[in-house]
Amino acid sequence: MLADVLGRPLPVEELTKDQAIERMLALGWPADVPVSVLGAWERTTREPSLVTDVVREVTGHAPRTFRQWAEDHRADFS
Repeated sequence: MLADVLGRPLPVEELTKDQAIERMLALGWPADVPVSVLGAWERTTREPSLVTDVVREVTGHAPRTFRQWAEDHRADFS
């Protein structure tokens, strides 16, 4: 969707779990965090996200879609 909004292809580099952990550690993540974070991210691929009204409650505004956010921030990607 981001590539569509930007009107250009975006390369994607898929990493193995070990490669991702290695990069996270190289960026300074604490050693005990990457495995937990990757596990949480992996669960989002097979479990539906809980939909709440927290954004509206906290901000007083309806949440935006990812497309709306991307369109609003298009200039940040140039």
